[in-house]
Parts: sequence; structure tokens; C-alpha cells
Amino acid sequence: MTAAHLDKLIGTSAGAGITAFFVYRRFRRNFGPQRVNRGALRFRVGLFLALSLLVVAPAASSAAGAASAAAGLAAGLAVAAWAAVRTRFGERDGNLYYTPHPYAGLAVSLLFLGRLVYRYASELSASAPPPADPAAALSRSLNELSGSPATLLVFFLLAGYYVYYYLYLLRRSSRPGFAAVESRRGSAAVN
Repeated sequence: MTAAHLDKLIGTSAGAGITAFFVYRRFRRNFGPQRVNRGALRFRVGLFLALSLLVVAPAASSAAGAASAAAGLAAGLAVAAWAAVRTRFGERDGNLYYTPHPYAGLAVSLLFLGRLVYRYASELSASAPPPADPAAALSRSLNELSGSPATLLVFFLLAGYYVYYYLYLLRRSSRPGFAAVESRRGSAAVN
């Protein structure tokens, strides 16, 4: 194994470790009560919107990219709308909590994980070393993202799902007295 391949393997493995941590956190948020943190939800909406704006211009440069982005966005919005009405709210210790529908979040997370594993495997088998300049690396990543219809589909599915779902959580949790009404409903909530 050459030094360049070893550097690539170490860098990719480190990135995979960090990504695995974030994927674990994402999977954990799909199950059980989660405290509503309005600041974090707003930040995530802004982050997904900013990333989407970075990706949409290169994606729209080809018909396949535009179609994949549109299909992913439509699917993400549909799944989020379905999951949102199945989300339950409650109050505990003076804090508002929501319990997401586990199957919707799990399905979206598994799609993301599957695409991530595929990209990781393809990166390991690629022969070109990554650029040393961070700006060049970002440009290369955006070009690769916009050149892969499957990646665009999954990315915009995630973006559509999380932006809609987080905005739904923000809107529903801001209603006065909402937590008390939801807590009384308890198990009568839609599953």
C-alpha cells in the first residue's frame, strides 16, 4: 500500500468515524420522547436550507439532476407530512416533548445511511487522491453530488423531510396550551 492510499484510508476512516457518531445521534432521535429545543430546530432548518441552496444550482444544470432533486423533495415532503400528523406532544417537568413516529424517521435515516455506505465504499475504491485545498475539496464534493442523481434524490428527500418536519414541530409547539391538550390525549394520539 502506498503512502497516498494510506493517507486516503486514514482520512476517509476518520471522516467515517465522525459521520457514524452523527448518524447514531440521528437514529437515536427517531425513538422515544425528545425535548423541543426551538433554537436547535431553527438552526437545523437554516442549515438544511443553506445546504440545499448550495446544491440546487449545480443540480439544476442537468435534466436528470433537476428531476432527481424534485422527486427527492416531493418524497421528503410527503413522508414528513405523514410523519408529522403522527407525532405526539406532551409535557414533563415543565418541558415540552415530542415523540416522533419511529417508522418514518427510521426509513429516512436508513436511506441516508445506505447512500452514505455506498459513497464510502466508492471513495475507498476511487483512484484519485482528494485535493489538499479545502476549497477545491468542497468544489469537488458539490460537483460529485450534483453529478449523481441517486445522491441528489436522497439529499433532497432528507432536506425536504427535515425542513418540513422541523417547521411543523416549531409551529405546533408554539401554540399556547398545546402541550396540556396533547398530554390529556395521551395514548389516544394517532399512531
